Amino acid sequence: MFGLQPGEYQVLAETRGGTYVPPNAPPESEDDRIGFLPTFYPGTADEGAAQRVRARAGAETSGIEIRLLQGRLFHLSGFVSDSQGRPAARANGQLMLQSGGMSMPGFGFSTDEQGRFQMRNIPPGAYRLVVRQQSAPPGPDQRVGEPGEAVMVPVTIAGADLENLALVTSPGATISGRVVFEQGTPSPPPTQMRVVGSPGDPQTMAGLQMTPSAIVQPDLTFTMKRLMGELILRIGAAGQSLKSVTVNGRDITDTPYEFKQNDSVVFTLTSRTSTVEGTVTDATGKPASDGGVILFSEDKASWRPSSIRTRRTGIDPDGHYRLNSVLAGRYYLVALTRDRFGISLSDAESFEQLAKDATTIVVGEDEQRTVDLKIVATPVDR
Repeated sequence: MFGLQPGEYQVLAETRGGTYVPPNAPPESEDDRIGFLPTFYPGTADEGAAQRVRARAGAETSGIEIRLLQGRLFHLSGFVSDSQGRPAARANGQLMLQSGGMSMPGFGFSTDEQGRFQMRNIPPGAYRLVVRQQSAPPGPDQRVGEPGEAVMVPVTIAGADLENLALVTSPGATISGRVVFEQGTPSPPPTQMRVVGSPGDPQTMAGLQMTPSAIVQPDLTFTMKRLMGELILRIGAAGQSLKSVTVNGRDITDTPYEFKQNDSVVFTLTSRTSTVEGTVTDATGKPASDGGVILFSEDKASWRPSSIRTRRTGIDPDGHYRLNSVLAGRYYLVALTRDRFGISLSDAESFEQLAKDATTIVVGEDEQRTVDLKIVATPVDR
């Protein structure tokens, strides 16, 4: 493995045998049901007992040897119907192992004409089972058909086969909403505005492959269909910045939310934003350009890469950086060398590490702030 950011990692090894079999396939022998299990370094099936491996910037970590464990493998079978009670024929499914809050690449399967499915050689563990029907065929205008219904459920396999699951797909929720401009609707109003939904946690939503979107109409309203799972909604408009997203009066701007049928959403856009810029220097006082700058909120509730208050920018050859369209608030600001700038910010611990080296700033509305920074070269895993 290469290209890892500095930090500590769990290493998991697994083998892949054939898992998909047609329903009513003949049984296999008990010997056939013994196989290799997913094994964490140095040789345990228990994620909590796994040893972490430290990756350091510019260094190679070797000697990671894992002895695969053996154990009994299990069956998973069931029946899938759609929201109208009809068999979900020829639907595609995935069974994805959940580890460390992440979804591992899944075992695939398909349902038969009666909506049935069967899988074998499944190691024990916590999984997420996703089934999606095929999209509708294109219409007369050749536009892409609407996505098929889907279902996503947690599944735990522990010591026994899991047979005859009954799954029901859903078309997802339909919501409506409107766009409000804090300083009043510009003249002329922005055009081609589009609302887009993205998974609140891409790892747990893996397999659904749904990116719902909707075009904002001239009267600044929209209707959005096929929403499923926890999503974060975003919108873009020229000369405006997103200030808040509310559903039924509740602020969900940076909070993943599972929408319900007929929820009402309001986007508030503002043109009153600020600029933060400055010069980045190294330990010798010379301009530093090989890296970038990250700005993020002091409020831990906004510690996610998709937050409207999390911003990144590069540093130009003269050591200058500039962040535009910054909302008013309290922030951490840090300049990082290239090896740290690419950090994924996938969890609160990543933000916590950055906060230790960051400068705190307060940004008002319509401000032009100058904040000079020293680039931080210390590895994350110090």
